[in-house]
Amino acid sequence: DRHADGMTAAQHANLTNPANIQAFETCVFLSIRAVAGIEFCSELQSTQGSDLLLCEYAAELERHAQTVAQLDGNGGADVQHAGQQWYAQLEAAHKPALEIAYESLHAAAYLGLEGGTVSAMMLASAACALRVLSRRNSERFN
Repeated sequence: DRHADGMTAAQHANLTNPANIQAFETCVFLSIRAVAGIEFCSELQSTQGSDLLLCEYAAELERHAQTVAQLDGNGGADVQHAGQQWYAQLEAAHKPALEIAYESLHAAAYLGLEGGTVSAMMLASAACALRVLSRRNSERFN
């Protein structure tokens, strides 16, 4: 096995490899927990450093998204941009960032690793939502 952008990918990368599926599911599960932490843990929302933590988490989520696209044979796809576009569409429908994060992660979970580049776009959309939430935390302190 080789290490690819923070997600373990089998040397003969494919979307049905059990190690790849487990890494994807762990990424989605931990991301949903992080979003729930934002929603339910007042300590996270009232910690000044939480905006930096959210940005770092968003960057990791984007790296995972790019790896998923690579596994799907679309390593050159700009999943970060696609995720931002999807986020913008949902935001235009007057959905709050927290709801978009949940919906994007649930869509990725539903599609699974076999959802390939679409699942990657959903992860990137959730990352975009985390960045928006981090800016809002930061604005509250300034």
